Amino acid sequence: MKKIRLAASSDLHIQEKSRDLLKPAFKDLNEKADIFAITGDFTASGKLKEIQVLLHELRPIKIPIVAVLGNHEYHNQRQEKIKQILHDEGIHILDGNCVTFEINSLSIGFSGSKGFLSGYDKRAIPDFGEQSMKIIVDELLNEKEKMMSGMKNHKTEI
Repeated sequence: MKKIRLAASSDLHIQEKSRDLLKPAFKDLNEKADIFAITGDFTASGKLKEIQVLLHELRPIKIPIVAVLGNHEYHNQRQEKIKQILHDEGIHILDGNCVTFEINSLSIGFSGSKGFLSGYDKRAIPDFGEQSMKIIVDELLNEKEKMMSGMKNHKTEI
């Protein structure tokens, strides 16, 4: 049977002092997975030095990496620079777009956007009350639409 092995991680919260901390956890990743997904909060506070430590930790990984930024990457308002650095290193950043991989004669697609405060649909916070709540819900719905837009572009089996 054809299969695709996916490894995923979230909330790494890399700090400048985290150098070489995660390498042991990632050492067998190339043999045990076909794709690695990182779902936000790679850094403790969105500092570019933390991104450099993250890249150091990820360097041995040769399988494709897909990622979405979390709120920590937005903290210092360097998210565009962070996306560019990661993209330049070959990491596929999902932000309303989609990416497709062909593995073991199967195609798999990913789309995403940053997570934001709450769930979707019935689990979402309501857009009722103060203007500040409405602004938050508007941001949530914007991120949901970005993700859905990316999903519409998939033409994959998985």
